[in-house]
Amino acid sequence: MAVAAQDVWTKRRYHEPSQAVIEKRRQLEKERHDRIFDPKTRQIGIDKAALDAQVQEKARLQQLEKQRDEFYASQALAMDRHALFLAGQSEIATKLVAKDVEQYRQKYQKKQARQEWDLSDPKRIIGSLPGRVADDDPRCGVASIQKFSGEDPYAHERKIKLQEQQKKWAQVQQDEKNLRSWLEKESRRKEQERADELNHRAWQMEQSVTEQRRLQHEATAAFNAAMAAEKRNQKMLQRRQETLNNFEEIRNQLDSDMLTENPLATLNPSNPTKYRKGLMKSFMPEQTKAIINEQASQREEVVSRRMREAEEEAQWALQAERTRLMASEFEQAKAMLRAQARAQLEEDRRQQIAYRDTERRAASARTAPDIGDEWWGKFNTTTR
Repeated sequence: MAVAAQDVWTKRRYHEPSQAVIEKRRQLEKERHDRIFDPKTRQIGIDKAALDAQVQEKARLQQLEKQRDEFYASQALAMDRHALFLAGQSEIATKLVAKDVEQYRQKYQKKQARQEWDLSDPKRIIGSLPGRVADDDPRCGVASIQKFSGEDPYAHERKIKLQEQQKKWAQVQQDEKNLRSWLEKESRRKEQERADELNHRAWQMEQSVTEQRRLQHEATAAFNAAMAAEKRNQKMLQRRQETLNNFEEIRNQLDSDMLTENPLATLNPSNPTKYRKGLMKSFMPEQTKAIINEQASQREEVVSRRMREAEEEAQWALQAERTRLMASEFEQAKAMLRAQARAQLEEDRRQQIAYRDTERRAASARTAPDIGDEWWGKFNTTTR
């Protein structure tokens, strides 16, 4: 890998001018220095520019979302105002139609013009003529007397007039019915036109909202595609920069004092007899030999210490065994003394018991009455 990296850098040196290579190396070294010695970048490890770009993008998306919500809210308010306006117009038209109908009824459909008004007129008796007004009342007959009950000389003319009146009333009612039908149809037609207009406006607004959403989705898709392309480009640039950094790092390591083990660079400036540990791959031969000798002496010391510990352990074990034997002998002697003491105590007790028995028998013999067979033979010989 090191040889391949060296070949790559050799080719780059042949293909690029020397001054450009030097400037590029200086720039990379400066960026590496800033990256290593910047506490925030070293400890946190974040890309502030990327975070700032994300914050700005998030703020822009929030602003777009806010504008879209405001547009939808304004459209909703406009639709509500238009719906309220159309509802008000419909209510006004309904009131005007009801007013026209009421005016028509007051003008052309009075109670006095009804066919049955003469039967329901409360003042028909007050306004009617009496049966006889005077002697020259033309309603009286030739004999100058009141008309008799059941006579009706004008029945034919009255019947004809009544038929004409009924025909006229029927025609008036038919005209009124046709007018009401036409008014109802006209009202339904206007209401249908208003409903169609409302539906058309709602459809137009829905189409407008759909178009706005489509445009927004297209803009979002285009923005996402641009962001994805930008991210891909950034990743490619980042991978390329990382590859260049790795090559530069490999070259620096190959040319470093640690791998080359430069004797002048490995000496400690404060103490020339010592070496700098960070610039040495391993110990010097004399240091390695000193370490091996030190390890051998340490092993011998460990062996001797373990032998001394084993001897001490054996002595302690022997002392413990002696102590155990002495304790066992002492316990046996104590047990023998206790057995002898118990035997002596038993013997004393037996002697005391024999002495007490002898004394008790002697006392009993001194105090017992002299009763013979003569006294015992008196039992069961009489009933008294």
